[in-house]
Amino acid sequence: MTNRHVFEALVLPILDSFVDGINGTSLSLLIGTVMMYGPTGAGKTFTMLGSEQRREKLLRREADADLSFMQVDGGGASGNSGVLLYSMDHIFKRIKSESEPMNTLIVKCSYIEIYNDNIHDLLQEKGKIHNALAISEIDSKEFIIKDAVEPAVSDIHEALAVITKGESRLSSHT
Repeated sequence: MTNRHVFEALVLPILDSFVDGINGTSLSLLIGTVMMYGPTGAGKTFTMLGSEQRREKLLRREADADLSFMQVDGGGASGNSGVLLYSMDHIFKRIKSESEPMNTLIVKCSYIEIYNDNIHDLLQEKGKIHNALAISEIDSKEFIIKDAVEPAVSDIHEALAVITKGESRLSSHT
């Protein structure tokens, strides 16, 4: 089973209902989270982000904003891209394809690591990464990580740049 199969079977239906919910709601804040859990070496990074070569290829294509991620991925036949990358591509395609603008929609990314029972924001300035963050409840059903850096992104290339920055700091906090 490839990452593409995991995306289509498990994540795509959730994404579509999430994006459809944005169209049909007056809520000002909707939060979606993609999370992986497991021991070192279990394949979390590969499942979420795919092969390093695939990410590097996407980063090099940054100048071509109209190039679809799925074209870069060869239509997904190889399945070498990660579930998170397929998800972001799908979200940005859905936003772009809407005949009526989706209110004012801002897509933000964060990169959080839970390591040794502490929450770290890997997008913080280098000296602040060691500061553990806290989860706060903003509603009876919504939670946020207080003070997390959440840059706005307008396409998959900007989102990938955020992910690459966070990934470079995983568990080393350098």
